[in-house]
Amino acid sequence: MKTRNGKIARLPKEIREELNHRIENGGRGARLVKWLNDLPAVKDILREQFRGRPINEQNLSQWRDGGYADWQRHQDTQEQIRWLVERSDDVDKVEGSEHLCERLARVAAAELAEHLQQLSAVEDPKERWQQFREACLELWRLRIGTHVGRRVDLGWEKWQKTSEVQDDMLESTRQKEEIRRMQSWEEHLGF
Repeated sequence: MKTRNGKIARLPKEIREELNHRIENGGRGARLVKWLNDLPAVKDILREQFRGRPINEQNLSQWRDGGYADWQRHQDTQEQIRWLVERSDDVDKVEGSEHLCERLARVAAAELAEHLQQLSAVEDPKERWQQFREACLELWRLRIGTHVGRRVDLGWEKWQKTSEVQDDMLESTRQKEEIRRMQSWEEHLGF
């Protein structure tokens, strides 16, 4: 994405957002230019940075091709992210306690096993060896990924247990300090 530095690019984000929405909803050049040039904030920026020269339709055309196009891509990306988050929530509900990656790894392992069984039908020894090596490489990648995932899970569990122990120790220390303060206060009062 290119850094924009034209008149419209220097306007506050809120105004650029509104302009982009108006363009998206079919706003036309002359009306948009008039709307922009009538805004007090725009007048201030144009006076300070562009010697008061107003925004014209050429500026708007350049914005449509640049800043607005960037904005559209950004909107599409945000929509994709929202869609993925929604779908991942659905997957969590279906997935249960087992990670989807673990399930997919089992499916991939089954596919590899089937492929290896079919290698006996390949008559050319060089081709059979090549396919065997490729299948072994994929199996190795799958196992590495599974082991890394398990290691992360174990590390997370260890961190949680350590954190719980530390929380318990901190709470115990706080309780002991509170008892000491109460005893000191009681001694001070003569109880």
